[in-house]
Amino acid sequence: MPPFCQRACALSLRRAANDLRVARMSTHRDSVFTPSLTNAPFMMLEHVNLNVGNRDIAKLFYIDILGAGEDTRTEEILQVVPGATGLLWANLGLQQFHLPIDASGEAQTWRGSIHIDYPCQKSLQELEARLQAAQIHLLRTQLQWTWDMDHRRLQVTCPWGNKFVLTAQSDFGIEPGWYSPEGVLTSTTVSGHPCLNTPVGLGIRELHCHVAKGTAAGIARFYRRFFGTTVDIVELGRGLSACSIAMGVHQQLQFIETDGDLPDYDGHHICVYISSFDEVYLRFKKHNMVYENPRFPTLTYETLERAQELNEFRIINIVDPDSPDTVLTKLEHEIRHPLHFAFPMKELLSLV
Repeated sequence: MPPFCQRACALSLRRAANDLRVARMSTHRDSVFTPSLTNAPFMMLEHVNLNVGNRDIAKLFYIDILGAGEDTRTEEILQVVPGATGLLWANLGLQQFHLPIDASGEAQTWRGSIHIDYPCQKSLQELEARLQAAQIHLLRTQLQWTWDMDHRRLQVTCPWGNKFVLTAQSDFGIEPGWYSPEGVLTSTTVSGHPCLNTPVGLGIRELHCHVAKGTAAGIARFYRRFFGTTVDIVELGRGLSACSIAMGVHQQLQFIETDGDLPDYDGHHICVYISSFDEVYLRFKKHNMVYENPRFPTLTYETLERAQELNEFRIINIVDPDSPDTVLTKLEHEIRHPLHFAFPMKELLSLV
C-alpha cells in the first residue's frame, strides 16, 4: 500500500475509534474534559467559516500560501451536513477555516482582521516568498501584502478582501505550538484535525471585529450576562472603545469600535467550544435567541435535548441585555460541547 494510502487508512481507523469512544461517553457530559480555563466557559476558538468564490483560488491561498493543512473529511461532512458545495477545510494547528461555496457564489468578508501565528520570522519570510510566486495567478483578485516593521508582522489581504495579520509565535516568548484550552500543545500531545499535508501555521490567535461606535460596552454586557464570562474594556481615545474576550489560553475575540461605515453582515461565522454548555443554551433559549441557520436544515436546536444530541447550538444576534431589542452587531456563533464529533483534542477526553 502506498504511504499516502497507509496514512489515510490509519487516520480513518483512529478517527472511527475516537468517535466511538465519544459516543460511549455521551452520558458523562459534565466530566469529559475539565481543564483549568483561563476565562470560563470558553475553552477555545476553533474555526472561522467564510464563503469563498472559487475553490481552486481558496486552495492556492489557504493551503499553498498560508501553509494550512487540507482536511481529509470534507466529502463525508457534505454527506452529513448538506448546505455547501466545493467545500474546503484548511487546518492550522487546532484551528480551521471552513471555506464553502454558497449557492449565490458570493464570497464573504470578515469585518475586521484575522490574526494567525507561525513559528518564527523565517516562516513569515518563506510565506512572503510564496506570495510572490503565486501573485501572477491572482492578478485579478484583491491579493496584496505589506510588512508592519514596527511589530515585525506580515499583513495580507486575501483574494476576496479579508485582512490577515501574520505573526511569529517566537516573538511573544512562547514555545511554538498549537493553541488549546491546555495552553500550547504540540502534535505529539494530540492529533488535532486530520490533514493531507503538514500545516505550517500554528493557529488562529485573535479575531478583531469592527463594530459601531458606542456598542462595545453593550457587547461586553452581552458576553458577561449570557456566557457568564469575564470581558475586558479598553478606551481607544476619540470616544471609541473595544472589548476583549479570552477564548482560551492566548486566544482573543475582540470587538473594536470604529468611526467608519461598516458593511452589512454577510453571514460568516465562528465556532467556539465551551464548558457549562447546558446552562448557556438555556440562557439563550429563555430569551428566544437560539438561531437555526437555514443553510443547514438538518441542524435544529429546538430543545436542550436536541442541542445535546448534536453537541452544538447557534446564536447570531449580539444584543444589549439592558435593552434586548437592540441588536448591537451580528456574528453567528456555532457553540459546541467537547463531545462534538469534530473536537480536535479527543485524546484528552476522559470518564472522570
